[in-house]
Amino acid sequence: VSAIATFAIVSLLTSGEVRAESFYTTVYSETNSSQPEFLPIALATTVPLSHADRHFMEKALQVVRDEMRLSHLAVDRASNEHVREFANRVFAAQTQAEKTLTVMAASKGLTLRNDVRSDRYFTALNEKEGQDFDLYFVAHLIDVEEDTITLFEKSSQSDDPDVAAFATRTLNSMDAHLRESKELERELRENR
Repeated sequence: VSAIATFAIVSLLTSGEVRAESFYTTVYSETNSSQPEFLPIALATTVPLSHADRHFMEKALQVVRDEMRLSHLAVDRASNEHVREFANRVFAAQTQAEKTLTVMAASKGLTLRNDVRSDRYFTALNEKEGQDFDLYFVAHLIDVEEDTITLFEKSSQSDDPDVAAFATRTLNSMDAHLRESKELERELRENR
């Protein structure tokens, strides 16, 4: 985007004639949610990503992909219907987050690696069955969400508005997943 185009966009945004959301395409998730998810349109930016924002995007993508793998396995293998439904919602949310991160990174000239790392939790979960599987999946999600919330909270304060918006939206989703995971864990332990 040329300097003139960038100036025009900034002028429109600051004048109040155009809202920032208009620079995003609306994509509804496959869960038929009434809440739209916003994917950033690939606009070149004149401000390079900070080292902290690059690190956040790389770490966030790894967390998202790890949760996708675990929840996909749980959709297929969970014995408890509530756990299976929850895993399906987590998978849909993380799939959307992965798309958003990938598009946002590309718009900022960052290529995120697509490596699948060896995950001891995935291996351990894959070896479990029945109630043990369900409880291990839910307990691990609690650990993951609690560990990564701090990372997302810090990045929600980023100077880059796209990074801050993504981190904030994802934090809301993580908080909801964490609450539901804890409720499910309590339910599973009571019914053992």
